[in-house]
Amino acid sequence: IVNEFIDNPDIKVKLLSLSAKEGKKEAIKLGYATATGEIILTTDGDCRLSPDWLATMILPFAYENINLVSGPVNLAPTTSFFERIQAIEYSSLIASGAATINLGWPTMANAANLAILKEVLDNVEEVSGKNRSSGDDVFLLHQVARKYPDSIYFCKDEKAIVSTAALQTLSGFFNQRKRWAGKWSSYKNYSTILLAAYIFLVNLVTCMLPLLAFYELISWLLVFNLIIAKLIFEYFFLRQVQNFFNNRILLFEFIILAMIYPFYVVFTALLGSITQYSWKNRRTR
Repeated sequence: IVNEFIDNPDIKVKLLSLSAKEGKKEAIKLGYATATGEIILTTDGDCRLSPDWLATMILPFAYENINLVSGPVNLAPTTSFFERIQAIEYSSLIASGAATINLGWPTMANAANLAILKEVLDNVEEVSGKNRSSGDDVFLLHQVARKYPDSIYFCKDEKAIVSTAALQTLSGFFNQRKRWAGKWSSYKNYSTILLAAYIFLVNLVTCMLPLLAFYELISWLLVFNLIIAKLIFEYFFLRQVQNFFNNRILLFEFIILAMIYPFYVVFTALLGSITQYSWKNRRTR
């Protein structure tokens, strides 16, 4: 397919091939090393971009202090119940990353929609993220934030949205989440470590609330009030995020996701730390 594009004289495409090494990280490193432009943009092979994506993502570099731009990623299209709850959960991650960038302590970014100055990339440390197969985007974000504080921007613009498909199987979903969770132990960014620990503890406590009430350590009324307050806050937050992505958030799907989410977070966090996973037909961790 790429060779067909190369044969088109109106499109400038260069195909790079890995020799002995494999995997996305090695491919990205080769791309970084080969690129000669002033600004480098990355996306994934299964993503779809708007016609204005390129112009919109490079626009923030007009400000002198911007070195890296993170963009929004949406799961679309979503036709099944499983795909729609994935889209809700995925949008919460994108929104969390955007929020921490705007607060000045970047924690998350997505290589499916990322732009960085070539000069900055050449001046940061190795971006491979130790021995982890995942995290090239997050480790790069942390390194830029450490070396160039207050130089990261989230492009909150509908024209910058990159769309990718939801996973079709439950096993694929959990393998992807284990892949993400497995890199937390390699983080050096304290704000990211604290955020990950906070999310884990909040969901662990949520899972334990019914058990504490069952043994009469707390009242069922307190459990009910805490859970309702949590649901109300999360619903209105996620509704704003889904509106930005032009998605509908159905109350029924949100409630189902909210019921299973705390158990899923605890489960994948523990599994991601102690087990291997299969991704792109490779066993890794």
